[in-house]
Amino acid sequence: MNKRGFLLGEETLKIVLAVISITFLIYLLVSLYFAHVRDKELELAKASLNHLIEEINANAEEVEIYNPKGWYISSFPMKIIGFSEENKIEGTNLIIPKTCSNIGWESCICIYSWKGVRNPSLAVDNLGACKENEFEIRGSVSISNTQRIENTIKIQNPPLTLTINYENKIIQENES
Repeated sequence: MNKRGFLLGEETLKIVLAVISITFLIYLLVSLYFAHVRDKELELAKASLNHLIEEINANAEEVEIYNPKGWYISSFPMKIIGFSEENKIEGTNLIIPKTCSNIGWESCICIYSWKGVRNPSLAVDNLGACKENEFEIRGSVSISNTQRIENTIKIQNPPLTLTINYENKIIQENES
């Protein structure tokens, strides 16, 4: 009876170790997959941003942005209007991501993912692509009942058609 209990404990230990090992492998594979997807989306964002800047330099009146779906395009410095208890932001505040300010840019255009981060400048620093540019994005996105982000357009239903006004240095979503 004692020998039988010992074998049962040994088999249980093997099963527990196997379950732990399989769980670790699944976690590793899922992490690798999402890292690959994130890198691919970042490359798409860089390509879209380069395309936008090329079209601005070529004096195009309209530009179509296709990727990445669900990301945001913003000009910085950005206006945050409202109040957020979490971020201690009240009134109108201008923010600029470190990605731009550390290089010495006073203004930039960025395409970025805003998943899991409340502050758009932190979102850009976490997962985004930026280029120095003096144009202003015209649009706004509500992030809560009390807070609105200016100078931002969401890439919801690609293609996103942007109209460029060179006289006023404004980029806005095409209304038609």
